[in-house]
Formats: sequence, C-alpha cells, structure tokens
Amino acid sequence: MNANELQKELSELYQNLKTGKIKPPVACEMNNAAGKMIGLAKLQLEYMRLGKSTPSDANRIGLLESTTV
Repeated sequence: MNANELQKELSELYQNLKTGKIKPPVACEMNNAAGKMIGLAKLQLEYMRLGKSTPSDANRIGLLESTTV
C-alpha cells in the first residue's frame, strides 16, 4: 500500500462512517492503524536523514512509493 492508496482508503472510511456503513469503533481502529503506518514512514525518513543515507532497495519506504505518475 502506498500513500495514494492509503488516502483513498481513508476517504472511503470517512464516507462509510458518515453513512453508517461502518461503526465508529471500527473506524477508530482503522484510523489508528493508518496513523501508525504514517508514523513509521516518518521515522524511516528521519533515520535516513540523520544517517545521511540515500534511498536504496534495502531501505525503501513502500508507503511513499507511488504506482502511478
């Protein structure tokens, strides 16, 4: 899953919550999980910045990769 896909899923989650298709506790847990994914991506970026490492196959951040241009 990349950031674009996560954004789409969160938008769908919001709409489903508004229409009552999903219950608030479920939406809360899904939102929490998405926040953790974003936090991990931020942590990886900060780690690379502090270590002055360049992106490579070994330290790829999948959430930030886009499948479309």
